[in-house]
Amino acid sequence: MDSVTFAKAMADATRQRIMQILCCEWLCVNDIVDRIGDISQPTISHHLGILRDYTEQIGKALGVRGLMNIQFAIKDDVVYVLEVNPRASRTVPF
Repeated sequence: MDSVTFAKAMADATRQRIMQILCCEWLCVNDIVDRIGDISQPTISHHLGILRDYTEQIGKALGVRGLMNIQFAIKDDVVYVLEVNPRASRTVPF
C-alpha cells in the first residue's frame, strides 16, 4: 500500500468526521447520516467503503487472519494508525 495514497484517503474531512462518530459506538449508516446531517447516505456509504478497504489492506499487509480491532487517531488533520489487534474482544458486538 502506498503510504501517500493512504494518507490522502484518510485525510479526507468526511472520512475524519465518520471516524470520530464511530470511535466509541457501533452505528449503522443511517445513524451516521443523521449525526452528520449534511451528507447523503450514498456518500457516507462510499466513504465507509474506502475506510473498510484501507483497513482490510492494513490487515492483509500484517498477515491478520480473522477479526481485528484497528485504532485510528486524528490530530491536525493527519490520520495515524495507533494499533492493530488481531483479536475480537472489542470488535464483535456480542
